Amino acid sequence: MRHIFRIQMIIAIFFLTFVNYFLALYQCATFTCLDSQPMKQDNNNTSKPHAIWQQILLGNTSNWFIQLLRYTIVGGIAYIVDFGLLFLLTEYAGLHYLLSATISFIAGLVVNYLISREWVFGSSKLSNQWAEFAIYAFIGIIGLVLNLALLYVFTEWLNIYYLLSKIFTAALVMLWNFFARRLLYKNK
Repeated sequence: MRHIFRIQMIIAIFFLTFVNYFLALYQCATFTCLDSQPMKQDNNNTSKPHAIWQQILLGNTSNWFIQLLRYTIVGGIAYIVDFGLLFLLTEYAGLHYLLSATISFIAGLVVNYLISREWVFGSSKLSNQWAEFAIYAFIGIIGLVLNLALLYVFTEWLNIYYLLSKIFTAALVMLWNFFARRLLYKNK
């Protein structure tokens, strides 16, 4: 059980580092990174970091970088669902890890869709929500095939523990999912 705790810590550190990296890049792109002056407050009494967080967390955006950052946060939430179910179904329900990975991936897909539709991408190019979900799910199915293939390669061929394999796999599949799904939504 100790190795599971270590893996969870690795995941948490990986995720927080990833989010922090994107925040730093965004801050450098939006303001100047090299500005050594103390931050001044604007007329609305909001500092630059507060304005950054408002832009990242609130409202709709067509800025791909903010969308990627939001998608990373949503992906982290979906990943917790995916990873948690993978562990529970494999370790406690006794399912094969690839079957568990399929079920957990679908659960993560639904969580990802529900949050991403409103918060990350905004409105869709499609007016029919069922058609939108079908395309979203099709992109997810391609992601699932990538997920299973990479999970199998990392676990069976490279002899990496299946939960650790999932970390590497999730990062790669997330990039596919983001850029493919971004095409589904309108730029505002």
